[in-house]
Amino acid sequence: MAYANTHTAATSITDRFSTMLARIADDRAKRRVYNTTLRELNMLSNRDLNDLGISHADIEPIAYKAAYGK
Repeated sequence: MAYANTHTAATSITDRFSTMLARIADDRAKRRVYNTTLRELNMLSNRDLNDLGISHADIEPIAYKAAYGK
């Protein structure tokens, strides 16, 4: 009985390593956006936050959405 070999060549260790490094860099960039947004919104006064329609409870979700888009 014959069968077709549909298994593709294994990804090289170099490719896997560069993919891992790219993922780490992407994660760090997203975390930097989160931290920057969080820091900047926390620096605003209550009056500035009210002008923007933001409460203190909204700051973390807004920073998370800015960084991760969820």
